[in-house]
Amino acid sequence: EEDLITICATQSSAHLLALAARPRLSAGVTDQILAKASRDVLRSVAMNPGARFSPAGLSRLVEKAKGDDLLFKALE
Repeated sequence: EEDLITICATQSSAHLLALAARPRLSAGVTDQILAKASRDVLRSVAMNPGARFSPAGLSRLVEKAKGDDLLFKALE
């Protein structure tokens, strides 16, 4: 998990998009992904059934979904 968190903090949006599609993501990793995610990354992680979210991470997703219909639908 520490390696994934480091990747989130130091790599490009393309790397974040690849991470967002992993079969399982802990809340700690998704928090790091959400901290610097592009719209496509947000949508990908929101649609990932194996992603877990902390309360703060889920709150961030809900806030971002207010202006993004596809992200909003992914959270339904």
